[in-house]
Amino acid sequence: MKQLQKATAKRCDRQRTGTASKPGALVSHWRLLPTAPHTMLTINKLISQGHGLAPALLKRAAAVVLDWDTRQKSRFDTEDSQGRMLGVFLPRGTAVRGGDVLVAEDGSLVKVIATPQPVLVVRTCPEHGSPLDLLRAACILLDVPMPHLPVEFRIEKDAI
Repeated sequence: MKQLQKATAKRCDRQRTGTASKPGALVSHWRLLPTAPHTMLTINKLISQGHGLAPALLKRAAAVVLDWDTRQKSRFDTEDSQGRMLGVFLPRGTAVRGGDVLVAEDGSLVKVIATPQPVLVVRTCPEHGSPLDLLRAACILLDVPMPHLPVEFRIEKDAI
């Protein structure tokens, strides 16, 4: 706590004078910025679908409800069902899925609940097209090569 106060005092001094103070220099207007104890819990580990965890642990774990826009980020802040603020710092490129379990720095577990999201369902119609038309549309819209003919694909509704 003292290190935090010293760092805050130095930051406050730099903000007041515009420069860093020399060690041992007297500061006439010593005032600490209000600091809260570590209220944000850091999370940097993800257990995919909670594999290997006992059901009793998952049952009593806190939960966090996230939409896809948040879950696709590797770094974000959120609040869990117990009211704790969480700072999530996962490896870049990691997407969080519904059912995954996040592990906090204090060892507590947080279940991820994916928010239901409206999607458009596109299917082939024998009267107006073929599965090949669906494949062509999927390749154009998703810009992904598809090795087989899909029966359907789902895309997020867009404002355009």
